[in-house]
Amino acid sequence: MADTYIRRLDFPNRSVKAITFPNDDGSFDIYLNTLYPESELRSALEHELRHIELGHFYSEAPITQKEQEADGISLSDKGNSSRSIPLFSSPGALANWLLNR
Repeated sequence: MADTYIRRLDFPNRSVKAITFPNDDGSFDIYLNTLYPESELRSALEHELRHIELGHFYSEAPITQKEQEADGISLSDKGNSSRSIPLFSSPGALANWLLNR
């Protein structure tokens, strides 16, 4: 994974929990909104890291698809009510699930 710098700061409001910016050198800055509880920031950080790991910043895929993938939702499961939607605790768990399908 690329170098990733995690920064914690008070955002002006609670509109977002975290945001990621790609840098020109290939690294990333992730900003965590400290107005949220630590437990919510942890899951927001994992979400942002999945965006990086899945290459979403260099993909032309629709934003809704990228968000579902970062949340661990399989697009093949979308709309199929007889199957559960997988959620993953880490990018490694997602990768393991994808490799074993």
